[in-house]
Amino acid sequence: MRADSPWGAVLVYGRSERVFAIANMCTHQGAPLHRGPVDLRSGIPIATCPAHGSMFDLATGTVRRGPAMHPVAAYETRVVGDDVQIRPKA
Repeated sequence: MRADSPWGAVLVYGRSERVFAIANMCTHQGAPLHRGPVDLRSGIPIATCPAHGSMFDLATGTVRRGPAMHPVAAYETRVVGDDVQIRPKA
C-alpha cells in the first residue's frame, strides 16, 4: 500500500505481525515501488521496482539487486489500533 507522510510517499507492507515501511520511490529512476511485486521467499520481504527490476529489502531499504545503487529510506513502524505509525530509523 502507498501512503503519504511528512517524508513523502511511503510503501507500507504488512506480513503476519510485522509491518514494514520504506520510501516508495526507486532510487534508480523514480518508479513507484508500490506498483511492483513483493517477494517473500527469503524470509524478509523484498520489493521489486516495476520499471527496471531493482530489489529493495523492506526491513532496511538496502538494495538487494540493481540497477539501483542507493538504498531507499526505511522507517520504524508500530500499529496503534487501526493506524500504522512510522518514523525515520535512527
